[in-house]
Amino acid sequence: MKNTLLALFASCLILGSCGDGSKTSSSSNDGPRVAKGDKVYGGTLKVAENEDIQSLYPHKILDAITWRLATQIYEGLVKFKQSAPTEVMPACAESWNVDESGTVYTFNLRKEVYFHDDPCFADGNGREVTANDFKYCFELLCSKWQDNHAFGLTFKDRVKGANAYFAGESEGGIEGIKVIDDHTLEITLENPYSPFPYILASPLTAVFPHEAYEKYKMDLKVGSGPFAHAGSVENQSTTLVRNPKYYGKDADGNQLPYIDTVEVKIIQNKSKELTEFKKGQLDLIYGLPTESIIEVLEQGTGVGTKYTVQRDPEMSIQYYEFLNQGSVFESKKVRQAFSYAIDRTRIVEYILKGESEGPGIYGVTPPTFKGYDITQIKGYEIDVDKARQLLADAGYPDGKGFPKVVLEYNRGSRNEKVALEMQKQLQNNLNINLEISVVS
Repeated sequence: MKNTLLALFASCLILGSCGDGSKTSSSSNDGPRVAKGDKVYGGTLKVAENEDIQSLYPHKILDAITWRLATQIYEGLVKFKQSAPTEVMPACAESWNVDESGTVYTFNLRKEVYFHDDPCFADGNGREVTANDFKYCFELLCSKWQDNHAFGLTFKDRVKGANAYFAGESEGGIEGIKVIDDHTLEITLENPYSPFPYILASPLTAVFPHEAYEKYKMDLKVGSGPFAHAGSVENQSTTLVRNPKYYGKDADGNQLPYIDTVEVKIIQNKSKELTEFKKGQLDLIYGLPTESIIEVLEQGTGVGTKYTVQRDPEMSIQYYEFLNQGSVFESKKVRQAFSYAIDRTRIVEYILKGESEGPGIYGVTPPTFKGYDITQIKGYEIDVDKARQLLADAGYPDGKGFPKVVLEYNRGSRNEKVALEMQKQLQNNLNINLEISVVS
């Protein structure tokens, strides 16, 4: 069993430059092109990520940075709405329905959805996406190969016959995946599972051509999304180019996307990233260095000011867990003592300095879901006296005799600052020496 030690609601801070729209660069020799509704085509969007892009093979995408890039290259049956990220919308499937049992989903695929042009095709031209392509990709998803974590996150125990296929007990395909015709796909679940469309909205279940897998194996980067992969330089950059065959259109009937090129630079230092943004080398940045948040917000944002800031609570939390395989954290009182000894509000205000929506004192659900009142669950707030008493009741008065404890955290300056503050608080409040260690 694992209990949450610390939870912080993450806050999404996206900083964009304000301009008059007259300085749009373009990869086209003709420059920017004006379309219906005064929409402008062309230009290059320059963004940054703080870690290099990992594998872009859909079934190996587990980190958030690669996930963001993959959603531009690939699409599945459905996708998340940009304006309402807790809802799904049609993608390669223009519509779908569920039978009365809640277990049979029928997806109606769009016609004239094409894969990106690529040498994996005989003539170099991307062909139309069909229901058989989804069947092919889903069978790979449910195949047993080293480090196949995607299966457990998607179809395992959910899609009928998926477990048997993974175990090599079904040679005729996955029982619950049925191609009705080129543009109709039927998926049958073992039991009703209402969140299933959300699983289908992730890049893990995106479609790619068998030609690309046969040519590139897990190095493939060919999808049907709004942008195609044009090249990467390890630890430096990744470039995407507009997919001229993308099916999406705006309200005026203009084909999407508007932008010709997306350049993703790898800048591991957040302060350097902000400097590049201020110099005009980046058009937007995702998140701000902790020490600069207040400064940027005080300068003013929005129309007529220097920057535009989008600030919303993310659908995520930062947390630490107890590893209860040893004897120490088997004690509920010890776990409670740690939880009461951490001042989450101090971490939010003085360590993260605004780079968080708030302390996770109402459980682990972030405040992003409409109609869900997180305050109905009461979590832990700082109570040092109670923490000390619980630790004493557990047999460690004033921390005496408490064994060595190691806090492992993922690499990153923000994570390091939070870990160091927790180390300080546990020393001051419980007289416990906490070692910290980077794991990735």
